[in-house]
Amino acid sequence: MLGLTVATGVAGYAAYRYWWAGEDGADDGQLGGAGRSAAGAEGARGQGQAQGQGSGPGSGQGQGSGQGQVRGGSERAAHGATASVSASTEEELAADRHYESISPITNETMLPSLLPTLKANLFEAVDVTAIKDALQRSKYAQAQGLTRNGAAHGVLTPEQKKEYWEELKRRSFLRTIASVYSVALVLLFVRLQLTILGRHLYLQVPEEPPAASASGSQGGPPSSSGRDGKVTFSKGISKDCQHEYLLLSHFLGRNGIAQLLVPLRAVVDEVVGPVPLERNLTLKDLAGLFEEVRRRFQARMESAGVGALPRGGRYSAYLMYGRELLEDGEFLNNDERFPRLVEETRKIVDGPEFARTLSDLVGILLGVLINDIGHGVGAVMRAKMSEEGGRGVAIAHLLPVIVGAAPTLLSTPVPDNPYAAAIAAAPSVDSFCSRVYSAC
Repeated sequence: MLGLTVATGVAGYAAYRYWWAGEDGADDGQLGGAGRSAAGAEGARGQGQAQGQGSGPGSGQGQGSGQGQVRGGSERAAHGATASVSASTEEELAADRHYESISPITNETMLPSLLPTLKANLFEAVDVTAIKDALQRSKYAQAQGLTRNGAAHGVLTPEQKKEYWEELKRRSFLRTIASVYSVALVLLFVRLQLTILGRHLYLQVPEEPPAASASGSQGGPPSSSGRDGKVTFSKGISKDCQHEYLLLSHFLGRNGIAQLLVPLRAVVDEVVGPVPLERNLTLKDLAGLFEEVRRRFQARMESAGVGALPRGGRYSAYLMYGRELLEDGEFLNNDERFPRLVEETRKIVDGPEFARTLSDLVGILLGVLINDIGHGVGAVMRAKMSEEGGRGVAIAHLLPVIVGAAPTLLSTPVPDNPYAAAIAAAPSVDSFCSRVYSAC
């Protein structure tokens, strides 16, 4: 299953790059467990060499004695280096095993609880049903010749019909691109949360249960440090703190989606609004429209443009509560680690690594989307939209397939969601979370 989802993610991104840029996507590389282990081993080797060099001949001693001490020092240094490398490697392998155990929680537990609310609020905010119903009623009334007091009843005027179709076009694109960003944002944010929390919990738990003191007492919390000496066992993160921290993942679906739609709607109006409904599009043309929306939205996020960001931040404005709520005591949590966890997360979310990883995920999702649209339009329309002599299909005929992708993007169960499966296995996600896990 993992191999299948990895292949799906890579193939999706490659397809997207093909339709839009006409080239294969390149992987930026990963900083995985092997890299971390190699770095730890190299550091241990350097330390061992330094100890060996410090064991040279003493002053006033003969040449033979000096050489013996050099050899003895070298052997001790080599033994120490080997032990350090072994301990470091074992520690890194244990950390890697723990890191790998965190990842499946995103798809199996977290996303299924988040996507339904996100989907419901997004579809309510970007409703297409009312417009479609009005157009269908008008078409039926016109065909049946329905009248009231001698005038056509329920039939839209040509001007009204055009206005409705234009709005349907904008909303169809907006709902789908917002679904793309929502899935990418919530998956990446949850993976980030679990990585940060998991690493802190891993560090605070000692390798062995605390031994009894010399006096034979058994009670009381231990005062020894956890792994790497970073966290004291007696001051671990409370369960209430963990619970409240993970509840932040609900923010996008409940509050942030309305804020996210503001800049996305503006970008969709700029890019898709001027495109005539009668214009024929190939799959490459369609991929180009979505890419232009992504490019302009990303440009807004990278700059502090007027009205681009609700609270002057970056993606944290859509994913997390503002600092003012923490300062006003909105979260009744007495654990001093909670605000530190929140701020640590906010700093990463607003950083360049998060933005680059999100952009990669959006690219993968768009690749899967374009492929799905190509299969969903049927054989005749697919031939018209192909690159081999195809003249394209009018954008009005593509709207049902475009808007129809949104429910699948936000569907559960997650293992049956091809979009979530594609990005969950994306190498860039694992690389990003691996860097975060190593830095905690």
